[in-house]
This record gives sequence, structure tokens and C-alpha cells, in this order.
Amino acid sequence: MLPAGKAASSLLLLAMFVVVSLDPVIAGCCSPIWGDCTEQQKNRIMEACKNPYLKRDNPVRTIPAKTHACCQLVREYQAPKTMNCIVNRFTKKEKKEYDPTLLFYFRSYCALPPSRSPPHPHKVMV
Repeated sequence: MLPAGKAASSLLLLAMFVVVSLDPVIAGCCSPIWGDCTEQQKNRIMEACKNPYLKRDNPVRTIPAKTHACCQLVREYQAPKTMNCIVNRFTKKEKKEYDPTLLFYFRSYCALPPSRSPPHPHKVMV
């Protein structure tokens, strides 16, 4: 058996550990591991991409043009954690009507191809 002083300090230490572990702010439990995004960002993506691109009942899967507002926003929010965050903000009702996981496909599809460097001048011997 532990002496009274050691038992009390061990109990206090254990209690502090439990409090720190359970506090989401201190422990970082619920920090945005999915990235930082706002409801406004999700709403902007929804407005630009939902019809017809994200519709679940769309029989012919259409994709936006790379110049379309949907692709422009996808490029703006293309950081993986930001897109994860936006997808996680979809409500259950929205997920029944729309397929937010298509945004992950759009992230690679909408990426602009690398710009081509100008051709190197060729020297012609005369």
C-alpha cells in the first residue's frame, strides 16, 4: 500500500491526466484533422457544383468544364484537408441528394495542366 501522501499525489496526477485527455481544446481531440473550412465555402461549392454535377439521380454523369465556376472553386479549395472538411460538412439530407465524394474526383480532374514552356530555339547551320 502507498503512503497517504504518495496516494494523494498519484490520484491528483491521474485526475489531471483524465481532465486534460477529455478536454477537446487542451487535448486537441477535435481539432480540425479534416482541415479548416467554413460553411460559406461549402455553400459556394454546393451552388457551383450541385446541379447537375453532384446529383445522385443524374443518369448520365456529367462533369464541369475546367473553366466552369465549379472547377474554379475546386481548384481554390484543392488542399486535401480543406476538401475533406467541405465534404464532411454535407448534412445527411444533402448526402442523400448529392454525392459529395465526387469533389475528390473533381479535385484531380479540374487541376489545370502544367503550363508548357516555350519551345527552345533550334540552331540551323547554313
